[in-house]
Amino acid sequence: MKTGKTAIICTHDPNHVFWFCDAVVVLGRQGSIITQGRPQEVLTDQVP
Repeated sequence: MKTGKTAIICTHDPNHVFWFCDAVVVLGRQGSIITQGRPQEVLTDQVP
């Protein structure tokens, strides 16, 4: 965030991520990290 703070957002709508986020973490079952990075790089057709 511009003030040096971090916001954590949980959403199932990819549009929210593209609109508001600089970084994204995609979680799988049991909280395992599937992938992480910039939304344009992470949210692709290959992400389950």
